Amino acid sequence: MHPRKGKPQVRAVAAAVGGIVGAGLMGGTGYTHGTSVTTGAFAGAVLLGALCYGVAAGAMSAVTLCAVLSGLFFCMIGPGCDDYGGNTALPAALFGGFIGWLVFGRRRPDA
Repeated sequence: MHPRKGKPQVRAVAAAVGGIVGAGLMGGTGYTHGTSVTTGAFAGAVLLGALCYGVAAGAMSAVTLCAVLSGLFFCMIGPGCDDYGGNTALPAALFGGFIGWLVFGRRRPDA
């Protein structure tokens, strides 16, 4: 991957949006599993904020971001589908990574 020459504002917006989405997903996971929503929201904000910043900076793959988003989403909805152990997280992350590769991973290298 090549570092992008994007502006710092783009990276900051990506980190903020990723933090909001991450806080929602992991806070929701904490709620559905009956644990601390605050801790989950904070951890999700840090995790996805850093991943989105890395994608905007060109240091992280969008495929990884798609895999993490899919895995977190399935962890959040898992207890509603009788998956309290989180057994669907790994297959969901693999599926999300495959979808991310189809959408973002097959591009030609930048010239």
